[in-house]
Amino acid sequence: PEAAMRVGYGAVKYCDMRQHPIGNYVFDYDKMLDVRGNTAVYLMYAYARMRSIQRKAGVDMEALRADPSMLRLEHPTEWAVAVEIAKFQDVMENMLELLQPNVLCEYLYTLCETYTQFNTACKVINVEGDDE
Repeated sequence: PEAAMRVGYGAVKYCDMRQHPIGNYVFDYDKMLDVRGNTAVYLMYAYARMRSIQRKAGVDMEALRADPSMLRLEHPTEWAVAVEIAKFQDVMENMLELLQPNVLCEYLYTLCETYTQFNTACKVINVEGDDE
């Protein structure tokens, strides 16, 4: 029940934030809770997948931060994710300048879609019985 309440709360808040300030607001709880599309549920799912892969892979994030040269971007979808991540500072500055949180929401959705394409195209880790 507590997790469902958090997801529901996040879905409503994200829907509010992703709306362009100039436009009609349509409250549709079914759309807010959809696992596909630009919703909080989709973003939470993508984040959970990323964290699950990180845990299963046993990635030492501190070592990666200390030596980024350990990363090898070989597949075009890996590059696409890196390019999206590199846009973060510009997106934040733009959002703060415009005072429009929908700019950040669109970026996060695009980042998650790009990550999903990468995850589909590339075998991230090899865990027996796991399709990640």
